[in-house]
This record gives sequence, structure tokens and C-alpha cells, in this order.
Amino acid sequence: MSLPRRLLPDRTYSTTRRTARRVFFLTPSPETNAIVRYALGAALMRHPRIALFAFLAHVNHIHAVLGDRGDAREPSQLPAFKQYFHSLVARALNARFGRGENLWSTGSYGAVELHGRESQEQQLLYCWTNPTLDGQVAHPDQWTGTKFMPEDFGRTITVEKPAGAFFGGRRPAHALERAARAADGQDGDDVDTEAAGGERAGGAAVRGQVGAQAKRPAGGRAEGVPEETPPVGRPAWGPGDLRGAELAREEREAWREFTERARAERARARAKREAKQRRGTKRRRKKVAEDKERRRRKAKAKLPKTRPPRPPRVRTTLPDSVSFVIEPPPGFEGRPAEATAHYRKLLDAEVERIDAVRREAGFTRYMGVAAVEATDPLEAPGDTWPSFGLKPRIACKDKEQRIELLQGLRAWRKAMHDARLRWSEGDREVVFPRGAYAIWRFHAARVEGVTPAAVGGTVGATGPPSAA
Repeated sequence: MSLPRRLLPDRTYSTTRRTARRVFFLTPSPETNAIVRYALGAALMRHPRIALFAFLAHVNHIHAVLGDRGDAREPSQLPAFKQYFHSLVARALNARFGRGENLWSTGSYGAVELHGRESQEQQLLYCWTNPTLDGQVAHPDQWTGTKFMPEDFGRTITVEKPAGAFFGGRRPAHALERAARAADGQDGDDVDTEAAGGERAGGAAVRGQVGAQAKRPAGGRAEGVPEETPPVGRPAWGPGDLRGAELAREEREAWREFTERARAERARARAKREAKQRRGTKRRRKKVAEDKERRRRKAKAKLPKTRPPRPPRVRTTLPDSVSFVIEPPPGFEGRPAEATAHYRKLLDAEVERIDAVRREAGFTRYMGVAAVEATDPLEAPGDTWPSFGLKPRIACKDKEQRIELLQGLRAWRKAMHDARLRWSEGDREVVFPRGAYAIWRFHAARVEGVTPAAVGGTVGATGPPSAA
């Protein structure tokens, strides 16, 4: 079992999530950018306590620095926000690419608590400079994917609903062509059969017949098929009998008579059964017709002479447009201009440092925007072998404060473990420590500091529901 995640309100988090098998599903393009921006706005509108400070969508993963502005009596909205945002992006991109299955990697998203001004600045710069660190573009401003930079602090972003298949439109032409190729069997092994004349039928690969038939040699019985059961009283003569020829003739005559009688009996039974079915079907049809006519007359007498037009069917409950604000990070509340100037200066200095490090290592060129946009969104960079590196839950530059925070996290995990043991033993009155989420959300358990009215609720979600 994985370690529980502590989710406290009024915290700042650095989050990340990568695609399945590191496939380039998020390659910058107008369609993909519109989907990501709209899904992000819809999730922020649905969860108003989540504040967005920075965001960048790389070719196969995303980075976001978020704040949870809830009070102590309310649970965190971060899990619900991430679930809704990731699900919208996955369903919309699957519809765009004409594919199925999971778009995001298995497991959950990564979230690191940020404590202190230095840790916050470091994570914001890492979010913005990720394409430069990976050698994609020389400066983050050149990145054409979805991103929100220091100049976006305090801005209100409005995004219209994309015209994609998931949002009520049609799939693009390349997705339809890919689906047609898949239907033609070009991505599978084709097996030609003699019955099909060596050609595929209906665009699907023939993979053999269900239930192989036994081979029948000329003039003999099928291999592997047992002999028919002889009639009652039929003598089983051996090959060495003295009356072989005569008895064989009598045996054939008796068997022929038996089979003719059985065939005639089956034909009589079948004819009797069909006649009974015809009589019953005729009566049933007559009764059904009478009932239908009676209902029609009754409905006609009740209906008005003019029926009002039927309204068009709405297939989605998503809004036509979404609006959200890029908030200034903690420490610059209400001062977006100061936040922009401060973080732009830090960003330019960080880009120069990254470029100097790359040149010392012998990397003097970048991939470029054109090459990035020309990447096939269904390709992957290689294997997905895990790095087995550390997965921190807390980021803090102050050593003494970091040690104190890690000790508090360890104590919280110990309290969660003890409470979970009591819960598994049947104690439903146990109170879980503040910051527990899944046990409260899915099992209505009691959590310290959470008001009873909020237990088992909808995590304070507002705004439009999920797509129909």
C-alpha cells in the first residue's frame, strides 16, 4: 500500500502529471492548446478555492503551481480539481486522436507542498523553464504550447468551448483516417483463408474459424468422430464371423429401416410443432394489432390537435465559454505588476544560467519550435523504465524548518496508520487526523477539523457538472 497523501487547505502545491508511456499527446497545436485551456478553465470554475499561479503543458507532461485557499473546516479541493481537469483532457484528446484507453500514466499525480519564499520561486521557475531544460526551445517565451507566464499575473483568461468530438462536434479528418485504417486491419496480422480467396472481407482481418472442422477422407468417416449409436437389438458382429456377407446385408437393411422410421418420426413432430406455432402466431398477431389500435385511438383522443415542436436535444452540459484568473503567487497578493516584474527578472536570469550550463556540457543547439510542432503526437521517446528516484512531498530551503516539517509529516502518517487500523477493526467513531481525504471522501469517515455537514459532500464543487 502506498503512503497516504496529506492534503491540507491553505497550502501551495507544485503538481505534475505525465502521459501514458510518455507518448507526445500534448504536442503543441491549436486544437490541443484549446482543449487544455478549456479543461483548465472548466476545472477552475468548478473548484473556486483553487488558485492557479503558473502552468505549462509540455509534450508529454504538465506542470502547475496551485494554491488551495480553503479554511481549516473544509477539506482540500486539490484532488477533485485534478481529477476533473485530467478527465476532461483525457476524454477530449482521445476523441481527437480517435483512440481509447488511458491517456495519463497509471497512478496519481505528483504534488509537493511548498514552504518558504525560495522554494516557491524555485518551483515557479522550474515550471516555466521546463522546455528550455529539455532542449526544446531557447527561451520559454518561444514555447507555443499552453503556458501562463509572469506577464499573466492578474489577467482574466476567457476560452471558448472547442469544436471537437468530445464537445459535441466532429472528429478531425486525420482521426477518421486512422480509425478507417484500423478497421481495414492494417495494424494487425492478416490471415488469409481458402474460403475468403485470400482477401480480407469487411475490412477486418480473418483470424481463423471458430471451431475447426474435422478432415473427412474420401469414402470414409470424419477423423475423430465416433461411430453412431446402433439401434436397440442391433447385433455387433465381428470381422471373423462365418456368416459375414449375409449378416452384413441384414444389418444394413435393419439399419436403413431404423433410420427411415426415425426420420419420418422427426418430420411428423416438426410439422406438428410448426403448425402449432403458426396457429399461436396468428392469434398473437391479431391480439397485438387490436391492442395497438386501441392504444392509438385512446392517445388520439387525449392529444391536442397541434403538437408543439420538440426542443433540440442538448448533448453536453459544459459551458460555451470559461473564464479564470491567473493569481499572483503568495507574497504578492493584490500586486500583479510587482509580481510580474520580480519573476520576469528571475526567469531571465534562470534562462541564462541554463544556457550556460548546456554550453559547458557541449549542447549548443535547441530543437526549435517547428521541429516540436512537427512531432507525431502518437509517438513516444523510448522506454518507460522508472528512475527509482526520490518523490518528495515537502519542499523547503530552510534546513531546520524542513526537518520540523518532515517530522510532522511522519507523525501524521503514524496517526493515519493507527486510525486506519481501528477503522479496519470496525470502529466507525475513530477520528482521522486533519489532512485525510480519501477515507473521508469515499467512506464518510470522521476527520479532525472538518465540520460534520461537509462529511460525504461534494468537496465544495460548484459550477458546471461533467460532460454528459
